[in-house]
Amino acid sequence: QADTDFWIGGVPHFFAYYYAGTTPLLTTTEGITIGSTLEELEAAYGGAELVIDENPFDPSAGFWKYRLSTWLGMSGGLTGRTPNDTVLSINGGQGCGE
Repeated sequence: QADTDFWIGGVPHFFAYYYAGTTPLLTTTEGITIGSTLEELEAAYGGAELVIDENPFDPSAGFWKYRLSTWLGMSGGLTGRTPNDTVLSINGGQGCGE
């Protein structure tokens, strides 16, 4: 509970996590996990706060962002940007360089 660039010391706070595995099966509060389709992601978190974009490291893949401006934000990789493409990873919270 020390000071960080993002929060004062003594205040419990969530910083970040990265999930790209399958065991144990972890899900978001809306049931999204590795292997969920983009269609399922959009049904769970769709709207103005969900952004689907080209993956900056692989133009054929996708990247998703949800509420990244808040401490509750998430992001991750996708196999592509069509409804049947799937979630490859889930990043939560504010990570390095946010």
